[in-house]
Amino acid sequence: MKNVLLFGILILICSFLTTLTAQPTAGFAIGYTSTQFKLPATSSFHQLGNWTSTGGWTIAMPMEHTISKHLAFQTEVGWIKRGAEVNSTELIDGIPVNTNITININYLEIPMMLKISASILQTKLSILTGAYIATGLTA
Repeated sequence: MKNVLLFGILILICSFLTTLTAQPTAGFAIGYTSTQFKLPATSSFHQLGNWTSTGGWTIAMPMEHTISKHLAFQTEVGWIKRGAEVNSTELIDGIPVNTNITININYLEIPMMLKISASILQTKLSILTGAYIATGLTA
């Protein structure tokens, strides 16, 4: 996993170095994702109990390298926090036992994306596609 992270950092550094002759744009982004995804105990995952995803913060530093008027290459480094919570009650020897599990994950993500942009009716539309590598920082 560390080799994947080092490879991603190397690609990111190389993409920054290739911008010495171009005019890249850099930025800073911060946001919160509030997820409301829930699986009730009656779902096919009933052995897990009630499962709920939890939201989290994202902090990123994107850099965009313009290729043409409608095409760009975008890289960024982002710290992301997500999680989940499971609550269940089981009967063990006739005694109800409550189980509450909370998982919080922090990870570093480095996406490498191709951005296609167009203006339609005075509105700028952008589509991003690509791959990313990520590594867990804490779990």
